[in-house]
Amino acid sequence: MRYQWLASLVLVCLSGLLLCGCSTFWEQDNRPRPKPLAQLNPSLKIQTVWDNRTGYGVGRDYLKLSPLLTANSVITIDHLGTITAVDKLNGRTQWKSFLNTDVTSSPAVNGDLLVFGTKNGTVVALNLADRKPRWQTQVDSEILAQPAISDKVVLIKSVDGKLTALSTQDGHKIWTYRQTEPNLILRGASAPQIYHDAVIVGSAGGKLSKLSLADGKEDWSELVSLPHGAFSIEHMVDVDADPIIDQNRIFVGLYQGKVTALDLSTGKPVWEQAISTYSGIAVDKKQVYVADSKGHIWGLNRQTGKVLWEQTQLEARDLTGPVVSGDHLVVGDNQGFLHWLSKKDGHFLGRAQVGETGILANPVAQDKVVYAVTRSGYVAAYTYS
Repeated sequence: MRYQWLASLVLVCLSGLLLCGCSTFWEQDNRPRPKPLAQLNPSLKIQTVWDNRTGYGVGRDYLKLSPLLTANSVITIDHLGTITAVDKLNGRTQWKSFLNTDVTSSPAVNGDLLVFGTKNGTVVALNLADRKPRWQTQVDSEILAQPAISDKVVLIKSVDGKLTALSTQDGHKIWTYRQTEPNLILRGASAPQIYHDAVIVGSAGGKLSKLSLADGKEDWSELVSLPHGAFSIEHMVDVDADPIIDQNRIFVGLYQGKVTALDLSTGKPVWEQAISTYSGIAVDKKQVYVADSKGHIWGLNRQTGKVLWEQTQLEARDLTGPVVSGDHLVVGDNQGFLHWLSKKDGHFLGRAQVGETGILANPVAQDKVVYAVTRSGYVAAYTYS
């Protein structure tokens, strides 16, 4: 018997994440209280470009349904299966599609193909142009990770540890790769990453693997972090932050584990830093940025992993993963705020509140514009001057 739900419940309550049913066992007052926001003298003027209500968000579930950018649109999906496209420039609704299904993953797009996963393990593929169904395929369990799509293959990572490759044309199964999952795992999952003819996939057991995109054969598999502690809950070293592949390096962060840079060809660690994260990391030419499980934000030297700075003023605010926006770094929190920070030393530059229901999904940045969606389905775009 797997104890995924119980593990999710315990960990979410301990870390301050908002999961349905948490207060049944632990009162809200026992959760870590978010650190009050310090008075800010902003050096950036944050401006709302537009805002819109696009659906019902994630309801009471703990889902990270990130907005998706296309050439002209911002696409959002809610937990009831409402897909909405709004104009990227002015936020006006372009179209809506009501699918009436329990969505649990962010959508992914390649060309005119849009794919997402559901609670019962259904993979749904739509034609983006007319929103008509192209195909549906069933996998063995719930899908929390965002799919990855190449021209010929759709990769689906389900919570039972399987990575399934499907045909983009009709959804038939091409190959399956099975990862051994522990009994206790976080309710979350990193997305598989396609890089040329290879796939990088992380597991809830702390492993990172490189596979052939064509047939799923394993090139290498590296245990990035070993479990530690006396209790089962301390043994969770999940890869819940999406790995980042850049210039023959893979950057990956683990919950109750490490942030590590690995060689893409061999899988061997180049450097590691003992920082726990479940939300995400970001990388640029000089640094690696991490939002850790306590709510601290770190800047690490890209080449060596040396700590360059640490920002501690957002503790217990259940931060999203950081995103790079121009010369700045942006994170969201569980009270609906977006925070702009200096990439140089982590000091605060500006702040905006998207809504009061909190931000779970990582914001998305393009040029000087940051897009974020709240738990209740309120989406907004911000820029700065």
